[in-house]
Amino acid sequence: MPLKIGDIIFCKYQNRCEQYKTEVLSLSDVDIVVRQREHVPTKVFKGQSVFFVFEREGYLAEIKDVEGDKISMRYVTSEERGSFHVEDVMPVIIQKIDEGIYIKRAKVISERGVELTSLRKFAIDVPDETINPLLWKMLVEISTKLSMILDMLTLGKEGLMNAEETRLNLSAAGVSLNVKERFKVRDCVEVKLLLQTSPPVGIVVYGIVVRVKEVGLPPAYELKDMPAYEIGIAFVDMEEDVKDELIQYTLKREREILRRQRTH
Repeated sequence: MPLKIGDIIFCKYQNRCEQYKTEVLSLSDVDIVVRQREHVPTKVFKGQSVFFVFEREGYLAEIKDVEGDKISMRYVTSEERGSFHVEDVMPVIIQKIDEGIYIKRAKVISERGVELTSLRKFAIDVPDETINPLLWKMLVEISTKLSMILDMLTLGKEGLMNAEETRLNLSAAGVSLNVKERFKVRDCVEVKLLLQTSPPVGIVVYGIVVRVKEVGLPPAYELKDMPAYEIGIAFVDMEEDVKDELIQYTLKREREILRRQRTH
């Protein structure tokens, strides 16, 4: 990490929407100590997760100790990032399935072919001097658009292009959200998510309902088609590529939210 003593970073403490300015006092390969440069109107405590951005990169840490306005933290490893979660809104489809979730495979359902960044690189690196650079760039652009069209067709077939957007709390370990259908604890479910990337990425994961809470609605809303239950789902037996996709998405999404807050 390119941090150095005296640098200013903006920290977002888990379960808080705001971000706060801090100054780096000391750092090592595994630890960082910062001083809060402004009042934080909430309790900061040992074990709390902290997300911060430096030079457009997002980092996750865990508080080790708090002494006045000084906070000692340790960097969270990539293996631990699966527990990091983010509030978001995206198209979601949840349906009950039989108990065979342990033999079903989580997957990325929009293959995307070659990454767009790689395709842009190919547009610059013409493979053969006999090929017209303008023609090569045109072919790469056509390939990119065809890949995106195929992805949209795949996502449409899975129902995600018409799925209702839902507010949720997402991590690589699970998801919590409000739903209209009644679920029971220990129900096995299939969850389809449309991650809000460019281009969008579809994910299919399997899990078990671990929490169900009835959401109290005012009488005026009882006859309307509104979510009535808050559920928590723990993902099971996730493939590594799917887990990595979710981890990278949650970190990137949190970084975008922080950057947007700083500009307002």
